[in-house]
Amino acid sequence: MRSLIPRTIALYERLPREVSAAPSFDIDDALQSTYGMPLRDLMRTGLVLGAAARRHRGRLLVRDIENTIVPGLSSSLEAGQLRNVLQVIGASYRDFKQLHSERETQFPVPVGYEKHAHNVLLEKPVVWADGDSSRVIVPSPVLVFWRVTRSIYYDLIRVAGNDFATWFGWMVQAYVDRLIGHFNGLLREADFGVDGAPDFALVDGLRGALIEVKNGRLSHFSRAIGDREHLKEDLRKSFFPACEQLHKKREKIRNGARGYEPLLDVKDPHLLVITLEPIYLANAPPIRDVVDELARERGWEPIPYQAISLQELEIIAPHLTATQLLDALDRKRDARWHWPFEALFDDRLFEFRSEMHPWLKTLWEEFAKNHPQLVG
Repeated sequence: MRSLIPRTIALYERLPREVSAAPSFDIDDALQSTYGMPLRDLMRTGLVLGAAARRHRGRLLVRDIENTIVPGLSSSLEAGQLRNVLQVIGASYRDFKQLHSERETQFPVPVGYEKHAHNVLLEKPVVWADGDSSRVIVPSPVLVFWRVTRSIYYDLIRVAGNDFATWFGWMVQAYVDRLIGHFNGLLREADFGVDGAPDFALVDGLRGALIEVKNGRLSHFSRAIGDREHLKEDLRKSFFPACEQLHKKREKIRNGARGYEPLLDVKDPHLLVITLEPIYLANAPPIRDVVDELARERGWEPIPYQAISLQELEIIAPHLTATQLLDALDRKRDARWHWPFEALFDDRLFEFRSEMHPWLKTLWEEFAKNHPQLVG
């Protein structure tokens, strides 16, 4: 929870005020039209609802949330706000069952894989009896919190489509910049002075890395079932484009292309993909083999990429120098795949899990100071 709150504030509130070069998109209007309230009110309402569900063991009256749940805060939680949020993240029992049936058709699972079926509670974590929305059931309070933080992206993709996706890509790239901006030898896209440059690059003597940031994610079916053909099509659309871009930019370095002069001494740069959400086994054979197959279809050799998610980067970035990151990439490229650490980016994650990036810590402390009842 501690990282999701500052990440959400950064991506949807703080960075939009700072990234002036991004395509025009009114994020405040999009949030207001989708949820009926600004970002902070949405997050606060979700936290209050989740806290109420924990206190009442998942069964509660809406009036209890509005009037009594958080001392000193309930007066500012308007009934209209709560009901607006419930209409987005909740459903009547009848509608919940209907959505479940639709998702069963959309995401069919083979016999024996039923436990991996899409859980509609991820979309609608609050349920109420048909015709009576005054009493709600919240089976898993943490899903309410996820619904008003990490799921904002998917709501706005459905509402605003490519306009939002393009704008959000700028925000994620700026977010990564804040996480790794302290690295020596960091080059940003604008530093290359040419179109189609990598999002970032690292240069450390004769070593270096090209970095691409991608918002794409695997579908639920691919993540749950792992059907190879479905996974291949998913990767073709969501993950492989980043690998493809990195491959082409590596060739530009080898060919001495204009704009890539700072990297001309780097003979074999690492290729690093940063993903919005973790892609389990992204660095392991189940996915790497499919990416290699996609590369061979284009007449290329296998692409020696590495992948890391924002969540992983948040954990390790403040504790590493550029040299140490390149050392980790060297180890990963030279070592054989070994379970379980290669499923993630690096086993350093386990050492640093209790730490928080200083910038994110500042955002967290600001939020906690303004809402001590919610985060205490």
